[in-house]
Amino acid sequence: MWGYRCGPVNSSGATCAALNAMAGAGWSPLIITVPTGQDLTINLRNNLPAPVPTSLVIMGQLGGGLGDSTQRTTTPSPNHDNQGTTWPIANSGSVFTPPTQQGRVQSFATEVANGAMTSLTWHSPRPGTYLIESGTHPSIQAPMGLYGILVVTSAPSGTTVGTAYPNVTYNAEVPLLLSEIDPVQNNVVAKAVSTPGFSESATYGPYVGGPVMSINLSSPGEGYTSAPTITFSGEGSGAAATAVVDTTAGSPTQGQITAINIISGGTYTTAPNVTISGGGGSGAAAIAALQLQPNAISHCSGGAAACYPPVVNYKPLYYLFNGVGFNKTNASASLFPATHGSATGPVTGSVLVRFVNAGLRMHVPSIVGSQTTPLGSAPSSAVAGFSLIAEDGNPLPGVPRVQSEVFMAAGKTYDVMINVPAAGGSALPVFDRQLSLSANATGRDAGMPAYIGVNGAGLPQAGAIGTAQANPDTYNSIIPGQTFVVSDVSKGVIANDVNVYGVAVQNAPTKGMLTLNANGTFTYVASANWSGGDSFSYCANGSATLCTNVTLGPATIEGASGIIVANDSYTANVATALSIRAPGVLVNDKDNAGYPLKVSHKSITAQAGLTVAVDDFGGFNASVTSPGTYVFAYAAVNSQGTTSNGGAACNLANPGPGCAVVTLNFPTANGPAIQLVDGSTKTLLTNLDYRWVLEEDRT
Repeated sequence: MWGYRCGPVNSSGATCAALNAMAGAGWSPLIITVPTGQDLTINLRNNLPAPVPTSLVIMGQLGGGLGDSTQRTTTPSPNHDNQGTTWPIANSGSVFTPPTQQGRVQSFATEVANGAMTSLTWHSPRPGTYLIESGTHPSIQAPMGLYGILVVTSAPSGTTVGTAYPNVTYNAEVPLLLSEIDPVQNNVVAKAVSTPGFSESATYGPYVGGPVMSINLSSPGEGYTSAPTITFSGEGSGAAATAVVDTTAGSPTQGQITAINIISGGTYTTAPNVTISGGGGSGAAAIAALQLQPNAISHCSGGAAACYPPVVNYKPLYYLFNGVGFNKTNASASLFPATHGSATGPVTGSVLVRFVNAGLRMHVPSIVGSQTTPLGSAPSSAVAGFSLIAEDGNPLPGVPRVQSEVFMAAGKTYDVMINVPAAGGSALPVFDRQLSLSANATGRDAGMPAYIGVNGAGLPQAGAIGTAQANPDTYNSIIPGQTFVVSDVSKGVIANDVNVYGVAVQNAPTKGMLTLNANGTFTYVASANWSGGDSFSYCANGSATLCTNVTLGPATIEGASGIIVANDSYTANVATALSIRAPGVLVNDKDNAGYPLKVSHKSITAQAGLTVAVDDFGGFNASVTSPGTYVFAYAAVNSQGTTSNGGAACNLANPGPGCAVVTLNFPTANGPAIQLVDGSTKTLLTNLDYRWVLEEDRT
């Protein structure tokens, strides 16, 4: 993680602090508070642990270079090579030439080089709550931790209430910044920027370095009496080609170039320019494309050794309030007290909650148990929820709406008002209703729960949260020599436990191999001579005493009569081949006990002249030597290993119980004549196949 850290504060009334008061020397977002009407100057020193520039923007405030086009930093667009045809035959046919691209914004505000310091000024910033983040590659540097909050306000002082906006007063306030961490992206960024040869402006994209593989004649020209000379210029060398001119009198293409044949592809890093000269004519033009490579999207543009990753793959796994992910064993770290400026004594009246979404995903915070008094109502007329005061630093018009949650897109800020809770109560829970309540996709009771403490209110009593309890489990599903997998968390060993968030093996089983995951799911591989049951024990929450046992018993084996297989019939559309996808022949089969079925391969028997390959899940490919009706028989096997016919091969003449017969009808061919030709030149392609390549856009 990167981050901002407060330096000396030289202005009267302004403050700078870590949002996570317990972070110490560790990472934390920051909060800057400025009195209303006062200028803000930030001396931004770039001490990032990599030779990259940075900048700082306050979303919704002009200053610091934001809004001044002369302070914006742009870089040339990366090279976009000509793209050759990928189908029906790769590296043939027309060539796509990308249009000229404008420069790309690197920094939206005044850029600060690594190791340098620059003063950034905002004149009389407007009152409100604003997101601070990096203005340089914000989709990269902000998720790395370069974000915080700016609050412009007249804070409470003595007996004077605070003024957030014109005609909006409050008695206390609490900032809550929501953010995320994608450890994969952050690690890739950290590795990239520390790699020699890293390029700030390069991007992952199609890398097609190699020989010239196709030339698309974009204009045939006119007046040519002989073949013109074809030359290539660009980053590389070695390409050679000859032109073909139609010199047939009376031909509609007389005097035009009809084809360009490649003699040598050479070696190039980008597609070369094609120049056509001589031959007595003019107007001909052509575009070259390099050979498509199997690793075309795994390189940075411009030959850079490293570059920033594509953030389209952003997938956060950790969720934070004020830089803290909730931890049941240290819930007090997620308790954020409301402050009331320099005012003294207990807080009464209202609390302004300043929500800021610094993540790249939307969130929906909700304050459980909060109350608010609608505008114009008596103090005794409080209702559940909170009042929406301002959005992105802009006071909302009309009477404040009362809601129980508020939708926040990425970069959004909302100021909401709640009443001070009654004395003697506990802190108010706040959580994300978008359900960012996990850690690393597996940890439960984590992420974005937090608490708002007013007048010293603490966490709910431990009794209200509940003590942890690990309860014993029994799984009567073991079959000798087979693997038993519990992949559903709701069926794992934690499912019947109370307030357990992680488990580890205490005593391993003796008759099989166990893999126990922290979330309670597990895999058990029974030995071939397994019998009589087995067991293992686990401990929860990192404790050596909060432990229990898991009993593994034998499964009740279902008889063959419980598996029902039915006959099938298929008619092909071509004379000698038929392909059927899964579930195929199993579509009308069932296991009365509900076990999943597969095809028993050793049971398959096919008629002479029929070649059939059946997969586990019922799909098959069949081919025959001549049209007609053919059959094959099969049996099904369930996940316990029970086969519908007892395990023998099916007899086509007398299939018997547990075997199904599949009838395949192949029609007589109508004999169409099909020829494969080149899409651009119409040249007949003999002894060639074709295919379509579907590529995922990972940019």
